[in-house]
Amino acid sequence: MPGAEFLEALLLGVVQGIAEFFPISSSGHVVIFSELMHQATGREVDPESDLRLNVALHLGTLGSILVVYRVDLWQLLRAPRRCLAIV
Repeated sequence: MPGAEFLEALLLGVVQGIAEFFPISSSGHVVIFSELMHQATGREVDPESDLRLNVALHLGTLGSILVVYRVDLWQLLRAPRRCLAIV
């Protein structure tokens, strides 16, 4: 059922995107929502594909952050003292 897997990935992406910027665990929400979806559909849980999906969701979040904040990040990288102060 590739359609069901696509829908699951899309819904989990929405949950990840909404929960990522709140002071809560977006990973926890993705795991809980994924488990609820598996129980509702009766699908077998494949830990390896769930892990790949979770990593893909986080990479998507990282990519969006890099795109949105690219100017600020570039300015930060050009100021080594500021980077050191942050660290």
